[in-house]
Amino acid sequence: MRPLKLRLQAFGSYVEEQVLDFESALADAPFVLIHGATGAGKTTILDAIVFALYGESSGNVREGTTLRSATAPPERTTEVEYVFALGRRRYRVLRSPTYERMSRGKMTRRPPTGQLYQLPNEGEDGDDILLDSNVTEVSKRIGQLIGFDADQFRQVVLLPQGQFQRFLLAEVKDRSAIMQRIFRTERYQRIEDALLQESLQLERAADEERARIDQMLHGENLGSLDELRTRVAELSVVIDSHAAEIKALEEKQREARRAREAGMAAQQKLQELANAQKRFEEKQAQEKSVADFRILLERAQRAQPVIYKEHAAVQAAEQEKTRAGELKDAALRLTAAQTALHTAKEALTAAEEAEPERTKKTERIQLLSNNAERAQKLLDCRASAEKLRAYADELEAKKKTAADAIEKLTSECKENEERIAALEKILAGKEALQHEQDRLKRCQSAAARITAMTAQESELHTQQETAQQTVKDESEQLAEAKTKLRQMQTLYDLGSAARLAETLADGAPCPVCGALSHPSPAMHAEDIPSEQEVESCAKAVDAAEQNAQNAARKLEEAKEKYARANQSRTQEQELLDDLLGSDTIEGMAQRTEQHDAQLRHAEKEHTERTTQRAAQQARLEALRVEQEKQNADAQQHRDLLRTREGERAALEAELPEEYRDYAKIAPEIQRLTAEVAQQKRAYDTAREKEKESAAARAGAESAHTAAQRAHTESIQTAQTAQSEYDAARAQAGFSSEEEYHAAIAGNWADSKHLEKVQKRINAYETDYKTAAELLNTAKKAAEGLTPPDMAALMAAETAADQAVRDQAREQGIRTERRDALTRMMNEIDALERAGAARAERYRVIGRLANVAAAKAPYQVHFQTYVLRSILSDVIEAANARLVVMSRGRYRLVHGEGGHRNKWWGLEIDVFDEYTGLPRVSRTLSGGETFLASLALALGLSDVVQHYAGGMHLDMIFIDEGFGSLDSETLDVAIRALLEVQQEGGRLVAIISHVEELRARIPVHLEVTRTASGSRARFTQGGAEAL
Repeated sequence: MRPLKLRLQAFGSYVEEQVLDFESALADAPFVLIHGATGAGKTTILDAIVFALYGESSGNVREGTTLRSATAPPERTTEVEYVFALGRRRYRVLRSPTYERMSRGKMTRRPPTGQLYQLPNEGEDGDDILLDSNVTEVSKRIGQLIGFDADQFRQVVLLPQGQFQRFLLAEVKDRSAIMQRIFRTERYQRIEDALLQESLQLERAADEERARIDQMLHGENLGSLDELRTRVAELSVVIDSHAAEIKALEEKQREARRAREAGMAAQQKLQELANAQKRFEEKQAQEKSVADFRILLERAQRAQPVIYKEHAAVQAAEQEKTRAGELKDAALRLTAAQTALHTAKEALTAAEEAEPERTKKTERIQLLSNNAERAQKLLDCRASAEKLRAYADELEAKKKTAADAIEKLTSECKENEERIAALEKILAGKEALQHEQDRLKRCQSAAARITAMTAQESELHTQQETAQQTVKDESEQLAEAKTKLRQMQTLYDLGSAARLAETLADGAPCPVCGALSHPSPAMHAEDIPSEQEVESCAKAVDAAEQNAQNAARKLEEAKEKYARANQSRTQEQELLDDLLGSDTIEGMAQRTEQHDAQLRHAEKEHTERTTQRAAQQARLEALRVEQEKQNADAQQHRDLLRTREGERAALEAELPEEYRDYAKIAPEIQRLTAEVAQQKRAYDTAREKEKESAAARAGAESAHTAAQRAHTESIQTAQTAQSEYDAARAQAGFSSEEEYHAAIAGNWADSKHLEKVQKRINAYETDYKTAAELLNTAKKAAEGLTPPDMAALMAAETAADQAVRDQAREQGIRTERRDALTRMMNEIDALERAGAARAERYRVIGRLANVAAAKAPYQVHFQTYVLRSILSDVIEAANARLVVMSRGRYRLVHGEGGHRNKWWGLEIDVFDEYTGLPRVSRTLSGGETFLASLALALGLSDVVQHYAGGMHLDMIFIDEGFGSLDSETLDVAIRALLEVQQEGGRLVAIISHVEELRARIPVHLEVTRTASGSRARFTQGGAEAL
């Protein structure tokens, strides 16, 4: 990767937009020195590059919210744009972190953004292509393009301030963590853990199977599987010997059942004969009653045609009575209509005589209405004139008050202007305070993060201990669950006969012997678990195993989190010490607070007075506008008053004195109008009533004529119907009406009742014939039979059944016992076969687990072995440079000290050719430590590239550390870095404030801190290059 351009804005100490054109400034330069005073913003350039690529800072200490410039104005966006090349391909990434800013008077959080574009290849034209616009996806895509994640990039490309020495001086545990993170060797630890886990599972499974076999044999008081086989064979012999005895008893049972069935058949035939005799006698007793019903039925059937004629005569008589009543009602209505017509004509005559009076009243209303309109106008003119005179006096008073207010407000505005000018002089020192507050906020933020990290570290330590206890508890629960499962399985196998007995029901055949009675079902001394309970225990074991695995995983996660928290807190403390220098947060806060209080007070008063000034000016302008409006309004009302006075005089000249009072005219108009309306309604009502009465009389006359005609017709119809009824009764053979009514008394007039009686008579005749036939048949079937002794027959069958059941139950118990022992024998055989296969797998897995976990006699963990191999490659690559930089005195070697723990073999010592002995790396001087660390970091960078598939990077940044070197050693270090540049063609950038490097490196990136933020520019040979 080759840097081409970097643009940052409101990022860190760079408040204004800053553009760094690496492509133009470093076209032929192998080295570049990023130089500037402490705190000027040199490391911020590395932060910007790493943030653009991965969304993190160069040291992975600063978060997104702390990357924004504290003094940046709210409207300025914090963003970084980085253009880089991979071979001929070019890319541009644009990122903005999350931060809070003031918007519309309140703090709002701006979400992070990121875009990755592919630019046209070098020497080609075209448009930019958007590859990703999601923050996470951008980081993932860049990792795929470059071949490194953020941790590897910081180790290979950026050597952050004070970070690359940590790899040399770190404890072996920390060095292991660094290498695991860089080379992603956690997969080897997972292999080690997986081997150990499977080995333990195989051991536990073998122990559980052996315990289960022993438990099953001991439950039967057996010492071995051979004893179990012998007992099964003995039970089989006993079962065979009792089979013949059961067959003989079953034959006796069948003979007793046949005898009982023959007795029941004879008893049933005799009972059928008695029932047939009884039924025939009952039918003979009913014969006389049926003959009487035949006579009654015949009479009722003759009367049926007469019934209809009788109904018609009755209906005709009722119709004649109805028509007579209607004729009487019609006569009464006709008389009432004639009386109403006479009354209506008299009322109409009276109403017509009052019409001349109503006409005079109407003419009087018209005269009064014409004068009332002008009287109302006169009243309105007088009232309007009075209001206008009162309002004119009020306007004059308001004009005087407004003039006084304008004069007073003008004086107050002048005084306020003078005070605002004095406050603006005080507020000129606000910019200096903002810089001081920015520094204080960064210190306080760092201190707060340290406090939070300390609390988090303590909490994580507690979580780690809790996780260890959880692993222990889950392991114990797993053992208890497996023990309970073994017990439940054993009880389940031994309770088969009792479970079968629970399914038996009286009257249902036994699935073993076929008996219908079950007097003594099998019982079990202990509670028998159901299949669901056994399955529930098995699921509980699975859940306990899963919980134990989860607890172990959470313990490893807790350990890793605790280590990361400790490392982050240490780095944050170093950052706070750099920010404070010799100052303290309390002293800085006190000074800032005093200055801030003074400025806040001045700013508050300035704001209040500025607001007051605007309000005063607006009020003054409003008063002047109001004054002008009042003058115009007063003139307008004076003109209107003169107009109203003229109108009043004209109306008074037109109206006579008696019509000027509208209050007297209006009530008279209302009274006359009401009287006229009432007379008009009376006339209309009388005329309408006369018309309605005449129409009602005509209708009554017509209805009376129709009623007379209908009454005459009904009399004729009633006489005809009575004659037809008398003729029909005589024809049916009834000599009198009483004889006819007797024949149809009760239900005998109902045709449905007659049908029902006929059906009952027919049914009796059929039943009588059937009873006679059944009696003859039953006599023939029972001929020669005698009543059987059923009690003796049933007792003999019961005794035979009991004997069979007793023998079958005993045989079933023996068979169930043999089958249970057979299943146990088969299960033990299967367990032993599975145990043999498991033992063969354990022979391989167990040995691999011991090797990977460094159990005796093996010495090194699997992951540590891999890391040690990688460390050997790193030491070899580092020594190629350290030997040169130390003039042949030092080379790095594997340390042999320390305990043979999990990280044994990852120690790094320095072999001193002058003494011929290795030394601990911490005994080196400051300059020697820097050279060894630099060589180790460069070697680590080479190895990381090699392990990443030979990915080639075109740059390396080294942040600080050169201040501990003397002039000669500095030359050696520069030459070593020059070799790095020549070997791979990489750009080497050194970040340092050491002045001596300015003369040794021709191209500089000068970083300075100004009142408006940091600025950076490229210079070359003392002259500005960009």
